[in-house]
Amino acid sequence: VASAANAVTAQAGSAGLFLAAHPLREAPFVRVGQTVAEGDVLGLLKIGPIYAPIPAPAAGVVSKIVAAEGALLGFGSPVMELGPA
Repeated sequence: VASAANAVTAQAGSAGLFLAAHPLREAPFVRVGQTVAEGDVLGLLKIGPIYAPIPAPAAGVVSKIVAAEGALLGFGSPVMELGPA
């Protein structure tokens, strides 16, 4: 979803709990300021026993992480904002 200044918002594709890192990893998938390619995994949605990836909708730089770790997200909830690369 495009927003101000050519930023793109990554959204949850389903309802679930937001995880910035896989449970078996300490490091988050991305950090603010990191450059990502379209399709890169930005985080996970925990839906029962399933971990669904949240893909980057476009290439860019992570400018803001909107969703809090462990937050319950609904379909279409904003997760991260990406600025132009």
